[in-house]
Amino acid sequence: MLKAAQWFFLCFLPLILPFSSAATIQSGGRVVARPTETAGRLTAQGDSLPPCDAGPDLLSISQITDSSLLARFHGQNVFGLDYQILDASGVQRSGSIVPTSNLLSISYARLPAGTYQLQLAGNTCRGASEKEFSIRTATSERLAKASRVPVRPLTGKNTYELVMNLTGDGYEPNIAHGLHPDWVERIEAFRYDWGYGITGIRLCVRWYEWEPTPGAYTRAGLQKVIAYCRERGLKLSVFFWPWRLKGDGFIPPGHAMTGHRGSPFEVEGNKHMGSLASAEVNARVHSAVRELASELSTYEGAYYLSIGTAEAEEFTNPVVGLGQWEHPEIVGFEPVFQEGFRAYRARKGRPMARPAIREWTGGCALNMADETGKDFARYISLSLTSYFENFTEAVRAGSRGKLLSVYMYPDAGSPQNAWYLHANFASQAATADGMYGTDGISRHDNDRKLL
Repeated sequence: MLKAAQWFFLCFLPLILPFSSAATIQSGGRVVARPTETAGRLTAQGDSLPPCDAGPDLLSISQITDSSLLARFHGQNVFGLDYQILDASGVQRSGSIVPTSNLLSISYARLPAGTYQLQLAGNTCRGASEKEFSIRTATSERLAKASRVPVRPLTGKNTYELVMNLTGDGYEPNIAHGLHPDWVERIEAFRYDWGYGITGIRLCVRWYEWEPTPGAYTRAGLQKVIAYCRERGLKLSVFFWPWRLKGDGFIPPGHAMTGHRGSPFEVEGNKHMGSLASAEVNARVHSAVRELASELSTYEGAYYLSIGTAEAEEFTNPVVGLGQWEHPEIVGFEPVFQEGFRAYRARKGRPMARPAIREWTGGCALNMADETGKDFARYISLSLTSYFENFTEAVRAGSRGKLLSVYMYPDAGSPQNAWYLHANFASQAATADGMYGTDGISRHDNDRKLL
């Protein structure tokens, strides 16, 4: 399983301009001079421009089709770029881009199969780079021959699915296909002359990517992924990860998951998750999942939706700082969860008490020797059940019963289940249509993963 922290999110909308014979090119709302051409080579626009602090260095070209590509470059203080696509006979396409990240999504009029050079040059500073790439058989022809395979229906007891799990990251709604280019490369590695060696993909969608602002969903991005899967005859499933950007207003104060020593449950320094016991957060999750299910179900090859809360994507009570040399903390000590636990104890005629927790280097566990620890474990399990029921109801309502709801259970066969995970399949997965499991104590423990 890939680390979530290995990935980065870059949202951008570059302005791509077609080839023009005019003396100037409009770029990003301003007019820039056309680059000079020397023996078919794109060069910087003159000695009057200062050299770029670094680059632009063209690092890679991926997601190549007969009408688009994704280029990755490195540069510092490069605020404008000109590009050319050349073959042996000269310049075939050109244009200008105002980069807002190190990924350049370039679209152009269709080109025939062949070998080309992509050349980049700064138009706000001096610097240039080039790289060769190839267009194979025209995309439309290739898909018609081999890739556009009808989605195989689920029929019979011997039906199987071989799904590629896009863990940690993958959804990039603002670029080609709506998928991170690294994952596209992996998916296409399974393409053969007769079709694909996998039957589908499972896409990780973080909540803040699907709903950046209240009620605004990246439907167009998901439709890009659907189009990509439809062209290849691949089923599409989605894992919903309820991370929010800190300070975006979705999680009220006191409603973010917190460990027993007061540490917040967060990743990458700026993302956190709402409490299992927060009715307000759960209502927002329900709305987001319902709309996600509705959009996903527009695809005839849509398969299932799942949800997870842990860093390794399982559905469980998460732990803060789980690692070999870290001192983990059991989650459930945020104010809204503690208030829920207080009410739970009151219904049993018991006073509020803080559960005792045993700690050791690299581990911790609830003290299950007394009723307070047992009650806290029970309340965690009940909260997980309510949270998952909220999810499955949203999936069914949004998809009108077209999609399956999958319960992704944690490492339930190890002592950590009694320590803090509290996976109670009988109640938590009661509303699920299927179950998916993984072993290992964390996202780093790949040698114990059982998929």
